[in-house]
Amino acid sequence: MSAGINTAIKKPETFALLLDYNPLTGNLFWKPRPETVFGSKAEFLRFNGKLAGKFAGTITHRGTIQIGIMGQSFTAHHIAFVIHNGQQPRGGVVHINGDKLDNRAFNLKDVLTPVSKKEDEA
Repeated sequence: MSAGINTAIKKPETFALLLDYNPLTGNLFWKPRPETVFGSKAEFLRFNGKLAGKFAGTITHRGTIQIGIMGQSFTAHHIAFVIHNGQQPRGGVVHINGDKLDNRAFNLKDVLTPVSKKEDEA
């Protein structure tokens, strides 16, 4: 993976270009992508036919939702926090109510102290 892709993913606007976030439900959905970002028309049709508008992510054995973007894995709560706040968290993102599947905006908190893996996944 090139350094350019890593840098692009770390920019808050990249998540918002790829995913729709509903801060009231906490859900993330794949946005349709333009044909220009694909190597072929078949890839474009496959992605948009299979994923556009669909729920993004998979529930892991840790009880969090993971989303793969450009070869990297991110937690849904991290992406939700970034899209909603327009910036990366200063520390880790935790779920205030302890429910790792509840990614509503008001339930996500940026914490500066290290978060135990048992508590949450940032």
